[in-house]
Amino acid sequence: MKWIPYLDGLRGMSIFCVIIAHLSQNMDIGEPWAHLCGPLGRIGVAIFFVISGFIITKSLTSELKNPNMLRNFYIRRAFRILPASVLYLIVYSTWFYQKQQDVPVHELLAVSMLLAGLWPVTTWFTGHYWSLCVEEQFYLGMPAFLKKYGLKKAEMLGWGVIVISPITRIALYKIFGSRYDMSIFWVVDCLAAGVVLAIRSSHQSIVMERPLVAVATILFFALLLGYYSHQGKYGVLTVPLLGTFQALLGSILIISGIGAAERGLWWRNLLESSILVQVGKWSYSLYLFQQMFLVPRGIISEKWQSAPINLIVCFLLVPMIYFLWEVPMRNFGKKLTKEYGT
Repeated sequence: MKWIPYLDGLRGMSIFCVIIAHLSQNMDIGEPWAHLCGPLGRIGVAIFFVISGFIITKSLTSELKNPNMLRNFYIRRAFRILPASVLYLIVYSTWFYQKQQDVPVHELLAVSMLLAGLWPVTTWFTGHYWSLCVEEQFYLGMPAFLKKYGLKKAEMLGWGVIVISPITRIALYKIFGSRYDMSIFWVVDCLAAGVVLAIRSSHQSIVMERPLVAVATILFFALLLGYYSHQGKYGVLTVPLLGTFQALLGSILIISGIGAAERGLWWRNLLESSILVQVGKWSYSLYLFQQMFLVPRGIISEKWQSAPINLIVCFLLVPMIYFLWEVPMRNFGKKLTKEYGT
């Protein structure tokens, strides 16, 4: 798939949403700012899901005729996800051990077995792994389905997931309350939206005309208002439509930014800025390691976990992890797929 700077910029915006949300818990910013910033983390992660579904499906559509498609995908995926993830868990466990605190082995096991979200993880320092587990659970089956049944049936399945998800969320909430609101069943429509966008873009233009962008934006803000008005209450709008709203937001941002016809829009120019694009490239390592630095006020135990030191150290550490560890391991995975044949 051809590199699209806009999507890296969108990743950068998404990780800043997560950082702002966690900073609102790390610092005493008061109301109403804490109320406004809190949900940004969940929204940022949802946009990540849509981007992920879009990029991965887009890359797979060009390999459907390759008999080694699945093997190559899982090799690249493993070397894309595991190195930074394992490094974070080692650093976190070592730090906990040095503080003479018990490392929550059962939660590390849940994370390692891709069960976070289905097996509730309560420790702050591994809590963010729910989103990584959701993605990997989704990609255990989606590429195989795409390979076996083709684009048309995969798109139909994607639409089916989007339609059924609000009903699934209501059923889960009625039975289990909010216990599984970080499971794949709660957010899978965001990933499915990315899949549908990628498949449709493989055979037709998905660029929105400006009037349609305006209508979609108005709809988005209407849903956003509904979300904030029911925040914390799991009201009529929040339970069934929150995931749908997040999938819609991610789709609007992707569609409105792709294609030369939309290049004049101000947010495309912003999201293609060098800073956001670079932060977007760091976003995976940044998402993992910010969790050790941007901790809620009640569990701060180190000076480097207080603002602004935590931000400075985090943004100095993450680029080193990216360039010295994440990129070399990712390139090694790509090299393996070439050595074993494409």
